[in-house]
Amino acid sequence: MRRDHNDLPKEIQEEGMDFHWDNQKMWSLDIPIEEMDVCKLEWQLDLPFWDHAGSKYNLCPRDVLRDTDSYPDHKERVLNADISCPIDIMENQNGKLEILDGVHRLVCLMLKGKKKVKVRNISREFIPLIEDRSIKTIL
Repeated sequence: MRRDHNDLPKEIQEEGMDFHWDNQKMWSLDIPIEEMDVCKLEWQLDLPFWDHAGSKYNLCPRDVLRDTDSYPDHKERVLNADISCPIDIMENQNGKLEILDGVHRLVCLMLKGKKKVKVRNISREFIPLIEDRSIKTIL
């Protein structure tokens, strides 16, 4: 279980990843790129993954998708997202495909009306290779 588990919103406690990962380690993996329907990842847009107005975990990506002008920081990140890079995903502890890196890219693609997304589907077997061990977990 993540060390910060009890500090997370209930939705993320239930649906978020059960470990911390290191993006640099993840990006270095040689994982094939495949194409996937956007709708398979869209469920995550209703989780408060993003920070807003100085508070953590209080903004759902779908809110930004609906009204980008109300969230200028995220609007800029979404509009500048490099959609040539694949989105990194992994099956979470509940068996759902969850984005590890690329939520802003997904929102950008959806704003552009895209129905397909390029992903790297990382197996849970890679957790020991990408886990951020500087952040402790609790049992």
